[in-house]
Amino acid sequence: MPALASGTMTRRAPVQIPPRLLTAEQAASYLGYATTGVLANIPVRPRRMALSGPGSQPKYDRAELDAWLDGLAGLSVPAASNDGAGQGAGRGPSGGADDADAAFAAWKAGKAGGAG
Repeated sequence: MPALASGTMTRRAPVQIPPRLLTAEQAASYLGYATTGVLANIPVRPRRMALSGPGSQPKYDRAELDAWLDGLAGLSVPAASNDGAGQGAGRGPSGGADDADAAFAAWKAGKAGGAG
């Protein structure tokens, strides 16, 4: 590592990582609204990480919000794993395991055909 002329090291700005789980206020802002009233009209529901204490405040999953918006825009929504914690909100019109299985089978068939 080259030495600096003054003998001091420069510091990098801290990395800003956006949170995946958003409060109601953050989720509304993420969607472009000033108030949380819009959240009552969307299919994505908040989740609690715990029943009490830290993690008990309901939070919206940014990935679910993105998937719901992608579905509204008619964009292809990649299959997401569902751990059973949610009701599948924001996963598009079909978004089930059958779609994921079909996509995997198509990918696998393509890999097998190209490996020849």
